[in-house]
Amino acid sequence: MAGHSLLWLCTFFSVALKLASSSDFLVAKSNGDLTLSLVRNLAQKQGNFVVSPSSVLTGLAMLYEGMGDSSRQVVDQTLNWSQNYNRVIKEFQEISETNSSSKSDLNMIVVAVQAEIKPSYGNRIKTLFKAQPYRQNFEEKQEVALKSINVKVSRKSKGQLKQFLSPGSITAYTKLVLVNVLHFKSDWSEKFGSDLIEAPFYLDNSDEISASFMFGSFNGAGHQALSEEGAVVRLPFQDQDFAMIFIKPPKSKGIESFVQEDLAALMPSIMNPDSLKNVSLSLQLPNFNLEKRTNLKDVLSKINGLDHIFSKDVDFSRMANSSLTVQDVNHMAVVDVNTNGVEASAATSISVVPYSAFVPDLLVTLDRSFLFFIVEKPTRMIMFAGAIKNPTDLQ
Repeated sequence: MAGHSLLWLCTFFSVALKLASSSDFLVAKSNGDLTLSLVRNLAQKQGNFVVSPSSVLTGLAMLYEGMGDSSRQVVDQTLNWSQNYNRVIKEFQEISETNSSSKSDLNMIVVAVQAEIKPSYGNRIKTLFKAQPYRQNFEEKQEVALKSINVKVSRKSKGQLKQFLSPGSITAYTKLVLVNVLHFKSDWSEKFGSDLIEAPFYLDNSDEISASFMFGSFNGAGHQALSEEGAVVRLPFQDQDFAMIFIKPPKSKGIESFVQEDLAALMPSIMNPDSLKNVSLSLQLPNFNLEKRTNLKDVLSKINGLDHIFSKDVDFSRMANSSLTVQDVNHMAVVDVNTNGVEASAATSISVVPYSAFVPDLLVTLDRSFLFFIVEKPTRMIMFAGAIKNPTDLQ
């Protein structure tokens, strides 16, 4: 039986007080641009990372729905949605409707009973994003509300995302919580062997460590050669609408310099995995189980236009009459890549408060820092992006 790939990702937003090409698809373009910005910023930090661009983008879209025109204009420096907003909403709905046995999603809107959130905003979130509505007493029973949200997230993720929100994530000032959960599961089309081998892995500083590698042969893979023994590799799933991409940079470049200088040119291939040349290849890949908690506020603050959502001038007038601003953005992601397949989970929280507060011909060995992506091919949406700089240092 082929190994399986399992992904969970969830987006949490706490508010207080089928396509011809990615260029024709506004949401996919925004997803690709956001992926590039997130990866470039996270790659500058020490160690491995994993993030869910599509989860973050869905949350931003629900926030965008609550913005007034002035703030939409600023955020459009990155998203560029205002002039074609009806089309953007339609595309989000089409992405949601691509749900299959391999992929499903859930949106929730949880409103504080004391909140003065505009009913029109709640209704549009329910209509446009098919969000399930709930009410909670955030002012007096924060822990009850937090537990309720955690239970729903855990249930949707089949227990993969337990205790998603930590104590203190919801306060008496919380007015609104937006939640997105995305589930993906698919078998590999061809599995890795069950035996692991110990082999060298070369860090960006040229140090050599020993790591556990798995080995597999794939007849339906994709490949693009890069200079200095670098490569882009596509691994197929049984569900042909999805693919996993690995990128091994050229030998002379570490992850940081590669994503700054070269990744943009490869984004079309990442977003359209079928554009890679079909080959039979063998892949030697470290098995890794990576868990990362990342505060994305600093990262998003460095993205032109998105920094505005953290400012005192942000306008959420379509959401509420009172002044609100985004307080924090927390992201948690887990990815387990082993001989059986891939299992991953991700969660993002945005807290908004009142402003006052085969016989292969080709062998690719990923024996130095590499990038990975999980892509939904028909929609060109990048669901997961990350990097492994050291497969033995995964905390």
